[in-house]
Amino acid sequence: MPYESNFRSASIVVGHGQKYLTYSPKEVINLRRITSGFSHISQGPQCQSYRVRPMSSCSLIPSWEKPKSVDRRQAILSLQKKRGIRQMAHCATPAAREFINSLTLTHTFIDDTPRHSQSFRATAPAPKASVHDKTNPAVLPRTSFPSRSSHDFLCDDTDKLLRLSYFLASSYHVPVDMLRSGTAPRCRWSKEGNVVCRQSSVHPHLVSFINDQTRLGDAIDKLTEKRYIEYTTTDGLKMYKLLPNGSSKALDGLDQESASYWKRQALLVSYHAIPWKYLEPSTSISVMVTPHLQHVIGNDESLHCFDLSAEVREDLILTLVEAVRMPKIPWKVFAVEKAVALCRDGQSAYAIARVNEVTSLVGRLAKKTILPPNVAPGPTDPCDLRVNAAAGLVAVQKCLDEMQREKLPDAEETLTRWESQATQPMTQVVLFRKSLLLGQIERQKGDFEAAERSLRSASKTADEPSTGKILHFDEDRPALACSLSDARREQLSEGAETHVRQLLEGLEGTTGTARSRAQLQASLAECLYAKGHEKMGRQDTLNEASSVLYKADELCQSLLNLDPGDISRFDQLRSWLTHAKISFIKGDYIEAESGFKEALNLITRFDMTNGYVTMVIVRSMAVTLKRSLDASSLDPTSRSKRLKLLQQSEQQWSMMKGLVRPGGTRFWMPGLQKWEEWLCSTEVLRGRL
Repeated sequence: MPYESNFRSASIVVGHGQKYLTYSPKEVINLRRITSGFSHISQGPQCQSYRVRPMSSCSLIPSWEKPKSVDRRQAILSLQKKRGIRQMAHCATPAAREFINSLTLTHTFIDDTPRHSQSFRATAPAPKASVHDKTNPAVLPRTSFPSRSSHDFLCDDTDKLLRLSYFLASSYHVPVDMLRSGTAPRCRWSKEGNVVCRQSSVHPHLVSFINDQTRLGDAIDKLTEKRYIEYTTTDGLKMYKLLPNGSSKALDGLDQESASYWKRQALLVSYHAIPWKYLEPSTSISVMVTPHLQHVIGNDESLHCFDLSAEVREDLILTLVEAVRMPKIPWKVFAVEKAVALCRDGQSAYAIARVNEVTSLVGRLAKKTILPPNVAPGPTDPCDLRVNAAAGLVAVQKCLDEMQREKLPDAEETLTRWESQATQPMTQVVLFRKSLLLGQIERQKGDFEAAERSLRSASKTADEPSTGKILHFDEDRPALACSLSDARREQLSEGAETHVRQLLEGLEGTTGTARSRAQLQASLAECLYAKGHEKMGRQDTLNEASSVLYKADELCQSLLNLDPGDISRFDQLRSWLTHAKISFIKGDYIEAESGFKEALNLITRFDMTNGYVTMVIVRSMAVTLKRSLDASSLDPTSRSKRLKLLQQSEQQWSMMKGLVRPGGTRFWMPGLQKWEEWLCSTEVLRGRL
């Protein structure tokens, strides 16, 4: 959206008696340089014009400005044509400059002021509070007549950067690319379901400054030299952090109106920097933006202080919906609660549907009840094809809820009930997600061939040349590749790991997230384990099997050493199980016991109700303890302890067998069913021997 202006075609009228001459609005700022000797100025009706009356005493009026003077009229006409302004700048008196400064504060002619009429009058003093409270611009010091407008877009570049940064989160680094992304045009969905480019709502002069590499670089260098900011480069990412003396400098001359202006710019920059899924590729800075956006919004429920237009408000709501996919539960809860609070009566049905979608998602993840927006939607627009796509996305979230409760038939029915009404790119996104989820449901049901067909359909949609030019599926490709490899692994297909291996190689040197890499590596480790385990059954491939199993275990070890934030709980559980299985078949029962124990601790953090995975882990623990007792020479005390632990495991296994109900997600953990079958067969064989 182009920068929306609150410009009301204001004009300055200068004259004497009933004769007035009208100036264009752009000449308001120049009036400080050319007016002289005026004592009273009044604002015309509806903020449409300003009249400047000369003093009654003609002795104070310059000769060129006396009434009925030909020279005076010619001079004003020449000024009206923007001529001779610089030559007459020295004629401006301090009183006129002082008035123009206050006038600019009162009505800035740009869309960063409240939309109500303001007259030039004394302002009540602001409430007393700390000047360092960034969330409340009303507490910042305000002078009656500053020497210049503090939020004037003509201020120095270093002042622009300092004041913008002041309203961002000072405890976090600000990526330079975040500023550029926040002022650049961004892709959005049109009502027809196509991709359109929307201009940033940030002030054009700030956009020009940030996107001028030379000006921005010079400002950063000057601020770094003065120790106002700390500039660093990490892995090629340029970023800076505001220092305490930089915060103090930013406060110089910052009045209430200026603070509102710069806080608004900080909001616009930070939320515009978040890319929308499928419309733009993910970047390494996306996650770094969320602390700044959270800081700017703060605890303001309705964001009244920003005076957002309906269009900008809806764009912010939809961006918060998109930002829910960023990591960390507290952020997800914050984003969805702010999106709900921003909804108003008359909000588009599409926006309300998207908010309802993430309300369900975050409520499930956070185990918290989040009420959807209680507002009346605006009139339905029959041309708004986004509503059908939004209904599909709501069906996707409902399907995920049912999968979480192991109601796979209900989840499948929910997806199949939704039908697309168009072929626009937005509909293609929903069809992609529908095929991906259907493939995961069918795999968890044990129908691996049907799962592979659905997943290949999703892959075809993502790889479609016409779609690939305008849509980006990079955030979902790891899940798609893992699901395909898992389905092929369950069928013991040759080259099951091909999909994840290819995607991992493609991620080398890119900004792929650590979690995506961990997801792919955990799937690859399981595929390599299955391949190595199968080759161990043949004498001629023992060496190859040993090499493959070593690579799989090496992957597991590296995954288990990752920071918790870089790997999901599911992939942690999967890595512990794969590591324990490899240790078991190698005969390292102590290490296998440790792995199964860690897996048993992790499984308690999942909400799966079927109990099948827990039962298999408990049984694996019992068999491992039995093997370790048979294979090792233990002292009587240690043997007694392990025997007691074995008895407890067997009792727990017997209890779990009674709790496991038919159906459910027996194939939720890829490869676990095959492991149980092999474990049963080896125990039967050992019993016969």
